[in-house]
Order: sequence, then structure tokens, then C-alpha cells
Amino acid sequence: MVKCLYAETSGFMFNVHSHVGTGMPNQLDDVEFCRLAYYVMRKLGPTSNPKSAALVAAIANVKPSGPFGPDLDTAIRAHQAYQGGTQDGRVSPVTNPVMAETGYGGGHMWLVAIYDGNLSKQLPGSYPRLDLHPMCGAALRAGVQKMFSM
Repeated sequence: MVKCLYAETSGFMFNVHSHVGTGMPNQLDDVEFCRLAYYVMRKLGPTSNPKSAALVAAIANVKPSGPFGPDLDTAIRAHQAYQGGTQDGRVSPVTNPVMAETGYGGGHMWLVAIYDGNLSKQLPGSYPRLDLHPMCGAALRAGVQKMFSM
């Protein structure tokens, strides 16, 4: 289940329970967290990084909810190429919240930390209540509501 992590400077942070990617456990609420994060990232445009056009194109095709599929795989890989670091095609659980605040730890990119930062900036009126977003998937909604004991 998507879970809460406490990071030293930013406070509340979402984290995935297990890896998301091809051949990974892909628990539905973890997958829907990644999907919603990319859906919300659609508001962001290309940057000066030449790899940003591929990332913007990939996230434009990500469905906001549902199980892991090729659309999410493409977005994860484009995001990893854009960010640099390890490019293994998976979103890994954050294991060190202090290093996660930079997005990196031991050469590994924690996409979940980037998702969380973008969600908090893009949804200032409702974050961390992702369950209130109209495109939140049912499994993620249930996980967030359970987290907040609702």
C-alpha cells in the first residue's frame, strides 16, 4: 500500500511499498500513485534539456489510473533518461528519506521523491489528500483514505 514517509525538511512524503515497473510487484495503489503523478505532471512543459520533449510526449499518454502497462513503462523510462542516474525502468521505494530530498541516493534516482514534490507543488489546495483528485484511481483513493483513517 502507498505509505507515508517523514522527510527531514519537507515533512510528509508519499512512498511506494514495492517496486513499480516491468516484472515488478506493481501493487495497484503504488502504480496508481505513479500514474496520478504523471497525470498531474502534464501541466509542466518542455525545458532546455533536450530529453524533456520525449518525457512530455510520454507522460501525455499515461492514463491516470489502472494497472501497470506500456504507457507507464514508457513514461518511467523517459523520466529516468531525462533525470539521469540509474535507468532501470522502475520506480523504487525510498529507503533513505534524507537522501530522497535530493532525489538521489548512491547513484540511484528516487522518482517517487520527484513525484511527491511535483504533487505537493501542483496540488497546493488538496495535497496530501490525493484521494480528492478527480482522476485518483480507486486503489490509491482507498490507500490514502486508510492512511488518514477515513
